[in-house]
Amino acid sequence: MSALARLRLSSGAAAMRLLGLPGAARRRFGWLPTVVTWHGVHDGSVPPEHYRFSTKHVSVDMFRRQLEWLARHYQVATLSDVETAMTGRGGTKPLAAVTFDDGYENNLTVAWPVLKALGLPATFFITVNVVEQQRPYDHDRIELALRHTPRSSVRLQAGNQRLDLRLDGIHARSRAVYAVKAWLSRLPGEQAAEVRRQLDDQCWDASFLESNRIAYRPLTWGQVRTLADEGGEIGSHTLSHPHLSQVDDDQVARELCESRTVLASKSGQRVSRLSYPHGSFDDRTIRAAKAAGYTSAYATTMWFRGTAPDPFAFPRTSVSGGAPFGLFVVTVSRALRLIGRGGGEGARAAD
Repeated sequence: MSALARLRLSSGAAAMRLLGLPGAARRRFGWLPTVVTWHGVHDGSVPPEHYRFSTKHVSVDMFRRQLEWLARHYQVATLSDVETAMTGRGGTKPLAAVTFDDGYENNLTVAWPVLKALGLPATFFITVNVVEQQRPYDHDRIELALRHTPRSSVRLQAGNQRLDLRLDGIHARSRAVYAVKAWLSRLPGEQAAEVRRQLDDQCWDASFLESNRIAYRPLTWGQVRTLADEGGEIGSHTLSHPHLSQVDDDQVARELCESRTVLASKSGQRVSRLSYPHGSFDDRTIRAAKAAGYTSAYATTMWFRGTAPDPFAFPRTSVSGGAPFGLFVVTVSRALRLIGRGGGEGARAAD
C-alpha cells in the first residue's frame, strides 16, 4: 500500500469517525455479530516496504490496539456464541469474534500472547498441507522470490504467452508481484504450475523464508497442538487452500473431509468449523461441507447472502496490515453500509 493510499484511507476514515458513523452503525447493525479475521501479526520488525507486497500481517502494537477497541465496543465471544446469536437464538448484546486464517507461526508466537493477556478467545483456521510440508503458500513464495532475488529481470513463459518483469527497485518488484499473481489467476492449472516452477528456478532461495520468518513461516503441528491445549479453537482451511468453487467434486470432498480428520488428530479437538480459502464457495461447496460433518463455515463476504444469515456462509470482516487504525474502526463497525458502500452481497475482502 502506497503512502498516498494510506493518507486517503486515513483521511476518509477520520471524517467518518468525526461524523459519528461507527457508533451509529453499531447501534443499527448491533443485532448482527461481527466476526473479524486476521491472517498474521508481526513483532514490529517488518519494514514499511513490506506492505507494498503483502497486507496480510499487522504489527503487534496495532493488533493490541484493535483488540482493545473491539473489547470496549463488543462482547468478544467464541464462534459458538456468535453463531447462536447470528441465527436468532441468542441475546441482544452486540457480539464479536476473533478468527485467523492460514496458520502462520506468528499466530502463536505474537498474536496468541496478546489474546491471552486480554482474556479473549480466538479460532485459528489451518491449512493442512502448508503445516505438513512446511512450505510457504504459493502467493507468499511469489512475494519472497521477486522481492529478494538478486536478479534485475525475469522472463516467464506459458504456452505462447510471455511475461517480462523488470526488478530494478522496490516499486518495480511490487508491480511484478501483482502482475504475476494476476497472470497466474487467468492461466489453466498446468500452465500456472509450470510458471511457478520457472519462477522458482530463476529466483527462489530457501534463505528468503528463514530471513522473513516472522511474516511467512507456517505453524508446526506441535505449535497447532499448543494453541489447542491453551484454549484456541482449531478450524479447517482445507488441505491445500484451493478455490473450492473451481475444483471438481472429488477434490472438494477430499479437501474438506481429510483436513477435518487430520486437524482433529493433530489438535486433539473436534473440528467442526470451516473457512473457505479465498472466500471461494458455492451451493455445491456448502452441500459438501455439510456432508463432511461441519456445523458452520465462514466466508469473506462482509454481509450475509440473501435475506438471512446462512450457517455455511457466515460473513466476516478482514483486517489489512499497513492500513490506518481508523479504517479498522469504520470497517468492523460496518459504518460503510450507512453511506451505501461496502459490505453488500458479494463484497469480498482479500484472503
